[in-house]
Amino acid sequence: MMGIRAATEADIPAIMDIERTPGFEQFFGWFSEDEHIAHLSDPDCRVLVLEENGAVQGFAFLRGFAEGEGSIRLNRLAVRAPGHGTGQKLLDHAKAIAFEEPSTHRFWLRVAEANRRARHVYERNGFVLETLLPKGGVSAAGESVDIARYGLLREDWQFEFA
Repeated sequence: MMGIRAATEADIPAIMDIERTPGFEQFFGWFSEDEHIAHLSDPDCRVLVLEENGAVQGFAFLRGFAEGEGSIRLNRLAVRAPGHGTGQKLLDHAKAIAFEEPSTHRFWLRVAEANRRARHVYERNGFVLETLLPKGGVSAAGESVDIARYGLLREDWQFEFA
């Protein structure tokens, strides 16, 4: 059975394992165990895990609930096995969590410009490319990467369900 819930400290090893999946380092960095622990108690953050048969298969990290001024950021979303629909389920849930806050008018994210699979998923989900940031990020490998910034407005998200 598959479900999505708030992460706990017991989930951190699985989250860190997913973050460090070979190949992911070219698209995003990772957090230390202490950083993950801090996120769990930070009122600005929500950490979600997608669990199947008792095992964490993916996670999403959202930020901006206390300091986002109406904009929630999808800081990170990763699944153990991309291409099987688990990321879509997690993204749908993350959008719902972001927009259940009445003050949220925008849900946004940054993604490595070279991560074509992720960009396609976000575009398919109504996110609009807002800008390209040349060398706007640093990969886990320490290399500069071009970043694409996407946003989804509340009215566009609500239109999906009309």
